[in-house]
Amino acid sequence: MAKNINNIHDKFFKEMMADKQNAIDFFQFFLPKNIVALLDLKTLEQQKNSFTAPHLKEVFSDAIFLIRMANSADEVYISILLEHKSIKETYASFQILSYLSHFYEEQIKSKKPLKLILPFLFYHGKTDWLLKKIPDFFTEIPNELKPFIPAFDIFFIDLKKMDDEEIFSLMNTFLSSALIVQKYSNNPKDLVIQFIRIINTLSNYTNRNFFVSLIVYFFNYSELNEQKLIEILDKIPATIKSEIMSTYELIEQKGVEKKERNRERNRKRT
Repeated sequence: MAKNINNIHDKFFKEMMADKQNAIDFFQFFLPKNIVALLDLKTLEQQKNSFTAPHLKEVFSDAIFLIRMANSADEVYISILLEHKSIKETYASFQILSYLSHFYEEQIKSKKPLKLILPFLFYHGKTDWLLKKIPDFFTEIPNELKPFIPAFDIFFIDLKKMDDEEIFSLMNTFLSSALIVQKYSNNPKDLVIQFIRIINTLSNYTNRNFFVSLIVYFFNYSELNEQKLIEILDKIPATIKSEIMSTYELIEQKGVEKKERNRERNRKRT
């Protein structure tokens, strides 16, 4: 099945995080415990606005959450930046600095009290990435000048480096399954192997919308043809074979219809 654009990953991730319990479990899993202790995650609310400036839209998109502090009425934003290109960006820290500046400017324009923004970079690319922070680019300058270097922390997750069993240890089975599929989205062969394990894990999962979203995301990255799909369905519980197959056929039909529309559009132009 042909892959689409970066929006496939963005859409799936944001659908996953739109569920409040998924978002709470995500932050509890990935944030340092000392940070989690400062936050009342039950108050978490996803924000509809995006604060990605136009010049950064090809680098990443954002998923933004507003969370109250545990022992006060103060609130902070956590902005999850989804790295678009699935490759390591050498100057990502500078791009995030630009993003934060734009986000704070938008807060200032709203004339409301400023809220702290905690940046969270989510990466699921093929290659290892040791994220360099801005001070890492200025190691040779005199100590007297170092106070002028912009310095801030970034929560950085390289999903590729995470152990599968650690991810599967999550009590939230949909979240763990979604993270595994994202982890292997750049490796179609291993993705199929993981998919079989995931489907067996989720065979009794009750939220069918999430289940279908997971299947759609998988098909967009697995490069399966119909014959190969039928082969792997033999290893999957019979109760969900038909749902998987019907989802596949629906995606294929949409692909055919899109090609037809494009062909007709091109014909009219000529």
